[in-house]
Amino acid sequence: MTTTNTPDDAATTERPKLIRTYRTRAYLSRAGHIQFDEVLAQQCLLYNAALEERTTAWRRHQKRIPFAEQSRELTEIRKDFPGIEGALDRRVLIGTLRRLDRAFDSFHRRVQTGEAPGYPRFKSVGRWKTLEMYSGAARCVRVNGDTGKGFVRIKGLPKLRFKDRRVPSGIQPLQIRISRKPNGVYLYFVFDHLEVKSPVERAKNPIGIKAGRGGVRWGLSDGSTIERRRVDNSVNRRLQRKMARQKLGSRSRDKTVAQLGKHHHREQVRNRNELHRMTAELVKKYDFFAIEDLSLQEIVWSPRGMPGYSGQTVRTKANINRAILEQTWGEFAQLLTYKAEGAGMEVVRIDPAYTSVTCSRCGVAQFDVSLQERNRAHFRCPDCGNVLNRSVNAAKNILARGLAEPASSAGESVIAGRASTKQLTSEQSDVRPENCVGGGDNAI
Repeated sequence: MTTTNTPDDAATTERPKLIRTYRTRAYLSRAGHIQFDEVLAQQCLLYNAALEERTTAWRRHQKRIPFAEQSRELTEIRKDFPGIEGALDRRVLIGTLRRLDRAFDSFHRRVQTGEAPGYPRFKSVGRWKTLEMYSGAARCVRVNGDTGKGFVRIKGLPKLRFKDRRVPSGIQPLQIRISRKPNGVYLYFVFDHLEVKSPVERAKNPIGIKAGRGGVRWGLSDGSTIERRRVDNSVNRRLQRKMARQKLGSRSRDKTVAQLGKHHHREQVRNRNELHRMTAELVKKYDFFAIEDLSLQEIVWSPRGMPGYSGQTVRTKANINRAILEQTWGEFAQLLTYKAEGAGMEVVRIDPAYTSVTCSRCGVAQFDVSLQERNRAHFRCPDCGNVLNRSVNAAKNILARGLAEPASSAGESVIAGRASTKQLTSEQSDVRPENCVGGGDNAI
C-alpha cells in the first residue's frame, strides 16, 4: 500500500513539532485547598510506600521492581478496595509512580557514569507539593478561546479555575502538573502543537552573547552590555534571623517560614519577568543568536570537604558561587532559545574556550597573561592595540564562530530549543596554533 503526501502533510513534515508548557495561576475554594492538600499527602505516602517496596526487594532478594509491575499491583489494590477505586483518578497515581521511576533512572545513570549516586530518598508531607498526570484522551481541560477562562476537572481533585488567553482552546494537553507555591496553586499545561514560524533563510542582524563578569551580566557583540543583577538580601537575612530565634515546631516559626517562602517566590517572579523582557527585546531586534554554552556545574563546584582547602577558601568560593547563580544564566538561555525557535530563528551554542583571551580584531590569542589581567574588565591586545570590554570582545569571537558554521535544519524537538540548537566544540573554532602567542592548554 502506497501513500501520497498532500501539501498539508508536506508542510507538517517540514515544520517541526514543538512542546510548550504554559504556566498559569489556579483558583480554588477554601474547601478545595483542603481537599488538594489531602491528595498531596496521600500521594506522598504512595511514593514512600513504592520506594520502600523497591528498596526491600533489592536488599532481601537482589530483585529490581520495574514501573510496570508496580502499576499492575496498584490496579489490583484498587480492585480490592472499592473506596479507593472511585476516590481519585488513576492517572494521578500513575504519575506518582512515574516520578519514582524517573528518580531510579537518574540514580542508575549516575552510578554508570561514576557520579555521586544519590539514592532516592523518602519524602516528607510538607515537601510534597506537586501532582502530575498524563491527560490521555479525556477532556479534562475546558477553555473559552475568546475570554481565556477555563477550568480543570479531575476525579478526586477540586475544580481548578484559571484565566489565561495563551492556553490553546482546541486541543488537550499531553501532561498536566498541579503545584502548590507559597502564594497559591499553579497549573502547568504541556502541549504538543505546531506554532513555529518558517525558518529565517539568511541572518541579516546576528548577535553573539557572552556571560559577563564584574558589573556585566551579559556582553553582546554589538558593543552593548546587560547590567548585572543585584539582589537585595536584607529582607531575607532579617527573616532568617527571626526564624533562628523561634522555637522549632511553633506556630510563629511556621508563619515566618511561610513569609520567607513568599519572599523567595516573589524574587523569582520578578527575575523571570525581567528575563522575559530581555529575551523578547533581543528576539525582536536580532535574527540569529550565538550564545556561550555554559557548564554551570563545573563553574560552581564547591571545595567543601576536599583536602588542602581551608574554611576561608570554602566560604569565599561559596560567595562566588552565590553571586554567579544570582545571574540565572541558564534560565536566560532557555527563554531566549524557545522564543527564537518559535520565531523561526537559529540559536547556536558555542564552546567558550579561548574566547576571553583572543582578540576579536586580529585573532591573536594571549595565553601567557596573568590571572589578574584576565580578570580585568577590559581586554587589551598588545598586537593591534584593540581595547574593548572583555565580555563584548568574547561575544564577538562567539558570533564569528557561530556564523562560520552552516545553518542547521530544525527537526522535531522534545523540549524548547532542542530542534534548532547545536554545539560547536573548541576544535571547530577559529583559534589555531599559528595565531597564538605564548602557550597553554587551559580553556577560559
